[in-house]
Amino acid sequence: MKHPHLLSAAKVIQISPLPDFEHIQALVGASPCPKCNEFGLRLLGYEVSGKVAALFGRCRQCREPVFAFFAEETPQSPDIIVVMCSAKDEAICMQLRELTCPECNSPLSVLYKRDSEDYDIQRLLPAQAKCPSCPGSLRNIIFWDRPEYYFRQALALADEVILCSPRGGLVFLVSALETFLQKAFLFQSTCNKFLIERRKVNFQSLQDARDVYKVYMAVDLKDLATDSQWDTLETAIRDRHGLIHNAGFDRQFELIKVRSSDLTPLRAAIVSFVSALAEALESKAFL
Repeated sequence: MKHPHLLSAAKVIQISPLPDFEHIQALVGASPCPKCNEFGLRLLGYEVSGKVAALFGRCRQCREPVFAFFAEETPQSPDIIVVMCSAKDEAICMQLRELTCPECNSPLSVLYKRDSEDYDIQRLLPAQAKCPSCPGSLRNIIFWDRPEYYFRQALALADEVILCSPRGGLVFLVSALETFLQKAFLFQSTCNKFLIERRKVNFQSLQDARDVYKVYMAVDLKDLATDSQWDTLETAIRDRHGLIHNAGFDRQFELIKVRSSDLTPLRAAIVSFVSALAEALESKAFL
């Protein structure tokens, strides 16, 4: 708090011991945005891993994301590599294992990156990559986990199923929507995660999801879709419930029929809705 312009002056900071969460909250609360110089940063994540730590916030005024990297040892680079996906992503893990030094071509060592069993869903994870032979090769990395990552994975799975079964495709398209609604809510706090785990809230009903987002984030989901899109989503969620929980029949025991041609507008409606919701949450600095 005594150095409110710290986040504007440096992105990589040496400090020992690493700050605790309360100190970071105070720093972010007292700091202006490095881009627009207005006050109103929201802290969205702070994580310590070994001898490094990272914070992520967003400006409520200009929506600029703000990152900072903290290290107990002397940093060798003033830059941060931000990887916009989960550190558990298999493709990313493979790329990390294949990293080589641009100077001597030796394999790089990844420091402080945890095994996937050692951490739960979180917004960011700090790490470093270093060549064992070349001095000054240490690079700072932040994995920035976003709900969009999980949505894209779920949507890719839906696209695989669509080729085999229209009814199965509908189930997985709705699952992709539910995945984004759940992850965007869960990423806000450990309390939200607790509510999901204890099944106090769920996103299998669009109206229930609307109520949750109104209360917790002051976002009305209905405003993010046209009446036609909203009806399409509600119908799909209702059909998905029947397909999963009632052996493919609706409440009147009529067989639920899904045509391949039904899935293209449904997929488009879901993608449009999720994009609008991500935009709305970013505008309020929730993502």
